[in-house]
Amino acid sequence: MEFVGKEFTTEDEADHFYHEYAKFVGFGVRRNTKRYDKQGMLTGRQWVCSKQGFRPQKYLRLANRSREARPLTRTGCRAEFRISLNERKTAWVCTFFYGKHNHNLTPIGQ
Repeated sequence: MEFVGKEFTTEDEADHFYHEYAKFVGFGVRRNTKRYDKQGMLTGRQWVCSKQGFRPQKYLRLANRSREARPLTRTGCRAEFRISLNERKTAWVCTFFYGKHNHNLTPIGQ
């Protein structure tokens, strides 16, 4: 499936599309960054695999925790999906897609 160049009428449509794709392939999604123009209008959005990156070091060594830390789940996965508003600001277009994961996937039904 070709992602780059795919158009969406709204940001929500792109969000729904990528979440459905992730569910089919077998990974979780996290909304990552937003980009705004000088007028404050949203012009870009990025979604990443829920296993993207690593937990910040400052949270790994807390001396006085009030409860037990959650298990570490991030693996540094680099899968991501990016959209940008086109020049006429009439549609959202996928500008970048990286679909390789560095962890096991669990597709629907497994």
